[in-house]
Amino acid sequence: MESCSSYLRDLRARISALDRDLVKTVGCLVRLLSTRSLLVGQVAEWKREKKLPVEDTDREAEVLDTVTGEALRIGLDPSLVGDIWSTILRYSKALQRQLGAGGFPP
Repeated sequence: MESCSSYLRDLRARISALDRDLVKTVGCLVRLLSTRSLLVGQVAEWKREKKLPVEDTDREAEVLDTVTGEALRIGLDPSLVGDIWSTILRYSKALQRQLGAGGFPP
């Protein structure tokens, strides 16, 4: 029984170390999301000027296919990555609406 708990403690210690690394990368992730939001703002401005809708299901499918394909390539669960990117896309569409794209007042 002791070897089992020792094994579990070792695995948990390794997970904790990875969690610390993840926390360190959060700043980088936040900066990338911020830059993405700035670009989404430019997309919103262009869509507003051209009177185009916020929704672009073909583009969303393309983005999701790309990120889930990359997840598969590296052995990560594509549904996890798909869920994360779906959240990012929902936020991006909400931001576009806030900025007046799709006929919504800014």
